[in-house]
Amino acid sequence: MDGANTAGRRHIAIIMAGGSGERFWPLSRCTKPKQLLRLTHPEKTLLEEAVERISPLADKGEIYLSTTAVLADSIKHTKLVPEQNVLVEPVRRNTLGCIAWAAAHAIYSDPGNWRNSTISVLLSDHKIAPPEVFRADVKNAIQVAELTGGLVTIGIEPSRPECGFGYIEASEPVLDGVAYRSGGFKEKPSRDLAEVYVSEGRHLWNSGMLFFTLGSLMDEFDKANPNCSHLIREIAERFNKKDKVGAEEAFAKLPNLSIDYALLEKSSNVYVVKGRFDWDDVGSLDALDRSLPTDAEGNVLEGNIVAVGTDKSIIYNDNPDVLVTVLGVHGMVVIATKDAVLVCPKHEVQRIREITAKLQEHSPKHL
Repeated sequence: MDGANTAGRRHIAIIMAGGSGERFWPLSRCTKPKQLLRLTHPEKTLLEEAVERISPLADKGEIYLSTTAVLADSIKHTKLVPEQNVLVEPVRRNTLGCIAWAAAHAIYSDPGNWRNSTISVLLSDHKIAPPEVFRADVKNAIQVAELTGGLVTIGIEPSRPECGFGYIEASEPVLDGVAYRSGGFKEKPSRDLAEVYVSEGRHLWNSGMLFFTLGSLMDEFDKANPNCSHLIREIAERFNKKDKVGAEEAFAKLPNLSIDYALLEKSSNVYVVKGRFDWDDVGSLDALDRSLPTDAEGNVLEGNIVAVGTDKSIIYNDNPDVLVTVLGVHGMVVIATKDAVLVCPKHEVQRIREITAKLQEHSPKHL
């Protein structure tokens, strides 16, 4: 495969940019989730990196940022895409909602030829490098989607037995081994099962990216989840009638599900392309160990910091007016901002949502 998509097709890139800002608190907040933070690059936010990565493959007017009403102003303020290309989902409906809202917009905007539009659904909270290898794999995924009429994801060969990621099984190869039929999606496994997945070599990390022609997406919804198919068409029709309230009411009827549960696990027409780029889901604060430089003692030190006798820790100071000092610290996370400080063992970062839940009750201004 030469990686070029079919001539004449419209290519729409949807970058999911929602989120609640919980797992990276206090760096992230309700109106400033992790994709608006510099977590993998010293000068660029995750969202800036995501837009730059896909830009060579899509016209500027065909890159859309999908987000929530809470984040709409923050996302628009970045000016990374034209304001009308920020798609604001009326209520939270997980990744199904993002894809359904974007699909309805695409149907409405190209009524005569919408079935031939190719859509790439990408995420804004991943570390991906190098970008040129990523783009080559995206081109392959697009061509697989166009040639097979299937739903295509990119899987990442595991570098470790990771319990925090979902997996997809690569079954028989298709199209000269560029892609594989999906053998099924697997939930976040136990440590023992994750080790089996790595040793067997058939299971890939599910990157969450998705590629399809719009016609194929709607055909698969028609077969596997006709209620969602009906609602997407209804939303598009409401757009056509300039009935914003009606479109939002139809959207609210969608189930609050991931696209995996709502469609991919029900479809027999799913393929996976093996990603050849370096990838990491920057999912929690301990991921900074992998996404930012470390010193000789294995520390991530960002900002105005003095560390003595400290190793294997993440010390991130986002307040230039304050000096953070640490002494004799091992395996800890210390995050300082202008109005909050977090201190916890590195292995406890998955519990940060317990802190944000407490703040919701007692100090919501700090969220």
